[in-house]
Amino acid sequence: MMYRKILSHPKLVLGITGFITLLFALQIPKLRIDNDPASFIPKDHPTYLAKERTDELFGEDLALSIGLRDRSGKFFTRENLKILIELSEKFKDIPNVSDVTSLTTTDYIEGTAEGITVSPLLDPAAFEGTEEEIERLLEKLRSWVVYDQALVSRDFSAVQILVVLERKLSEEQREQVYHDTLRILRHIVGDSLEYHVAGTPAVTVLVSENMRSDLKALIPLVMIVVILTLYASFRRWAGVLLPMLSITIGTIWTLGIMALCNVTLSMVGTVIPVILVAVGSAYGIHIVHRYYEVERKEDLSPETILHEVVQDVWKPVFLAGITTLIGFGSVVTSRVLPMRDFAIFTSLGVLFVMANALIVIPCILQVRHRTLPPLPSSSGSTTLHILEWLDARLFHSKPASILLFAGIFALSLLGAHRLIVDNSLIEYFKKNTEVYQSDVFLRTHFAGTRHFSVVVSGSKKGDLTDPRVLQFMDGLANHLLQKHPEVSKVLSFTDFIKRMNSLLQPNGLYEIPANPEKYGLNSTSDLKDLISQYLLLYSGNLSKWADDALEPQTARMMVQLRTPNNSFTRIVVPEIYTYAQNHLPEGYQLEISGIALIENTLVDLIVNAQVTSISISLALVILVIILSYRSFWIGLIGALPLMTSILINFALMGFTRIPLDISTAMVASVTTGIGIDYTIHFLSSYSTAWKTVGSHGDARRKTLTTVGPAILYNAVSVGAGFAVLLLSQFKPLNYFGLLISLTMLTSSIGALTIVPMALEVFNPRFKD
Repeated sequence: MMYRKILSHPKLVLGITGFITLLFALQIPKLRIDNDPASFIPKDHPTYLAKERTDELFGEDLALSIGLRDRSGKFFTRENLKILIELSEKFKDIPNVSDVTSLTTTDYIEGTAEGITVSPLLDPAAFEGTEEEIERLLEKLRSWVVYDQALVSRDFSAVQILVVLERKLSEEQREQVYHDTLRILRHIVGDSLEYHVAGTPAVTVLVSENMRSDLKALIPLVMIVVILTLYASFRRWAGVLLPMLSITIGTIWTLGIMALCNVTLSMVGTVIPVILVAVGSAYGIHIVHRYYEVERKEDLSPETILHEVVQDVWKPVFLAGITTLIGFGSVVTSRVLPMRDFAIFTSLGVLFVMANALIVIPCILQVRHRTLPPLPSSSGSTTLHILEWLDARLFHSKPASILLFAGIFALSLLGAHRLIVDNSLIEYFKKNTEVYQSDVFLRTHFAGTRHFSVVVSGSKKGDLTDPRVLQFMDGLANHLLQKHPEVSKVLSFTDFIKRMNSLLQPNGLYEIPANPEKYGLNSTSDLKDLISQYLLLYSGNLSKWADDALEPQTARMMVQLRTPNNSFTRIVVPEIYTYAQNHLPEGYQLEISGIALIENTLVDLIVNAQVTSISISLALVILVIILSYRSFWIGLIGALPLMTSILINFALMGFTRIPLDISTAMVASVTTGIGIDYTIHFLSSYSTAWKTVGSHGDARRKTLTTVGPAILYNAVSVGAGFAVLLLSQFKPLNYFGLLISLTMLTSSIGALTIVPMALEVFNPRFKD
């Protein structure tokens, strides 16, 4: 047997293991972090491609949103406007900034005797700060609705600056822009004004920075918790250090390979080391626990002890590792790239930890064998009393117990039905954090930090001067604003046409010229020529709104959202397409794109991944148990506590309104991967006991008193390890830690109650 041959050379194995571990450890500092939502979905996904097309035409739409507010409620003073001018100029000099939009960089369209003129809304070079200049500026802001909630708040107490980033920046470059922006704000503004910085670039940078803090703090804490739990279980340091060694080696190998493969860490990836530390302890616990039990026998050599331990433990540990790998690996089908990477490398890490537990721990026990004091007996322990109480209460009143389980199942179905699905980046942060408060400020005083683009295209140049399509765009904007309070503002190419129409026509109507008779013209074609004349007179920059200043074929609308949640996007996007089917003139096309759509796509992909991964993992776990025990019924029975645990998890999420997002979507897979271990260890011990005593009741009691404590110790250890995530700075990781801790409790108790109950009811046969 290859396994025994490997263990016959313990010193060589340990030397090779140490060398490999050192090589991988040297790679870990090269790990990169990236939390840009656009990098989470496949590059060939229609939503990603749509955003790329829009960015190519109109420029990148990722911007830092900076809100400035005078605490007195009156922003428009000479001093404050001088600060605004200086900030706008300084922000332009930041490397990797493509544009700065503020009151000092924006055009103002004004009517003259000759037609129209385009001049700066606030000319930095000419501004002296007199009362007349400030009043003239306020008149300009009141005269055109596009400035309202875009660059100035409705009560004029605050202004907004947009610092637009260049395309395709790395995480490090985005971080540099963000910190340069903060440095300039601190230097120029200081305490003279209240300032807030938010927007997707700020959020992604802060997610990454907080991730680093979490990794530095949480991994040591998880290790301390697991170490203390192990020591409480074994009461000797060998029982602590050996499992921790296999965990540490496996974790180093995993992170090292991630660095070698140039895989970036997202927030989901943060939990990989935590999972390996928390989960990996199970394999070492069962090996060391069995070693101490065998060691109590007298006159046995270390080789004999090890041989008996390996003979007894390798199969359940191997099966537990394989089923855990299946649970995590089932997510590999996800098209959400961080979830897929999580599946691949967590599965690989589990394999490494399991292999080290089965190889490195026995090798160390051979090399460093000592005569050890006996393992503290579990007889009379609190754990054993709990198990005996469960046995007496549940199995001596089976009908009542079955009704209890049925009630829990029904209640769980009700809670799961209330489950909400969302993945909003800003909702990752707790409400008292600075970035969350800044986002609330910008949603309250301005149009918000989330938006998407509606791009309308014709078949040839000049098609977007047709009043019919411009009227469609204007009608769509009004429809969204009137029907949905979540839509805070719609900025569009049509705003410029309407502004010029109001200035150039005697009637002064702020509208799309769509009725030829009203304008003394004969046809729609004449109106199209009129709009072309407007564009010819306009000397400003329309590159953000049309692909050509004179003969546009494609134009853009920006729909800004006051809500941070993706649930609204899933409602409004189909509605826009339906509106287009009913109102968009023939020959034109409409496409929706943007970061809000990227986040919405993530939600859809998360749901699909959840359904697929649960189905695959449960099916494969059942298959593994069926093949292992050569019994279809035992396979189904083995999956019962797992399915119950997953359902209870979804019920808790539904009742407490914890959203199913990119982190909590991993809970079911982790539950499948870890929770099935308890059932496997119970079944392994139960089958041995049943073959010995031939009675389900006796086999149950014997199993509960032998393997039962180890299952509960492990559940407490893993649950306590994951509970450390409650200290994370991110709400999704707090929820993840809470839910995993809960599922460890429910799946371990399910293995000790539901499995033996089902075995007695269905009475399957364990084959030799």
